[in-house]
Amino acid sequence: MRWFFIVVGAGSLMAAQPQQVPNALVQDIDVRQALGSAVVPDVPSRVVAEVDGRKITAGELHRFFISLPPQMQDKYAQDRRDFVLRYALIRKLADMATADKLDQKFPFKEQLEFARINILMEAKLSDYAQNAKISDEQIDREYKQNSGQYRQLRLKGIHFLGNGPEDQSRAKSLASQWRAGADISKAVAQAREETAGKVNLLDVGWFHRRSNLPEHVKAGILAAKVGDVVGPFGIDNQLWVFRIEEERPQELDAVREIIREQLQQKALIDWIEATRKSLTLKIEDPEYFGVQKP
Repeated sequence: MRWFFIVVGAGSLMAAQPQQVPNALVQDIDVRQALGSAVVPDVPSRVVAEVDGRKITAGELHRFFISLPPQMQDKYAQDRRDFVLRYALIRKLADMATADKLDQKFPFKEQLEFARINILMEAKLSDYAQNAKISDEQIDREYKQNSGQYRQLRLKGIHFLGNGPEDQSRAKSLASQWRAGADISKAVAQAREETAGKVNLLDVGWFHRRSNLPEHVKAGILAAKVGDVVGPFGIDNQLWVFRIEEERPQELDAVREIIREQLQQKALIDWIEATRKSLTLKIEDPEYFGVQKP
């Protein structure tokens, strides 16, 4: 895998080299059709380039393009000709490896088989989750039974620029004062003076289950009620203490698809566990596993 990223990711280095003559490897290319987005080409079979006599179609490039990590997609969408050249290089090296029968040698043969197994496993999991049938009745029942998980909470927060021992001690102290009913504005103002502005009291806004926060933080907030103070929480090397100021329900229609996805995920987990339990294991060689014979 590291060699793949070296070959594919070396664009800036190669681009820095002077090009005194046109590169003859790419003989003809229609860059408008080559790629540029994740949209399926209008004519996937259209030949858009030729490399060493091998025709490359828009569909082939598109399939390779969307398999790349997002950061590489962004990079190569900006330089389509270089993308095609790099793709051709990868294919050329792969063909050379096949000609040398490296795909039949250890450890490459085993690595290819493991990659195939892993891709097929992920394909099956994705297919099962996407096709798990979730009825409206199931969604309604989940919403009613766990309505507290589908609410919006307006938060006020104390934000600490830092997560060192002194910051943690100060955060715990301010959280305790807040819970005890102290004038938190005054307490935070004093902390700001003592820390050169590293502590701030902020109106955070409305929080809900899909807010972009770590799971342990979301769990702590969702378990609280209006008036509760939760934290401190470490988030990106900073600290936060939150107070629940107000709550309001989210309408079922607003969270229906969220609930559907959650139920599909639960169905997938249950199916994986049932499949695991259905496996029958028989130890043929106890000594190999370090199991003593009875």
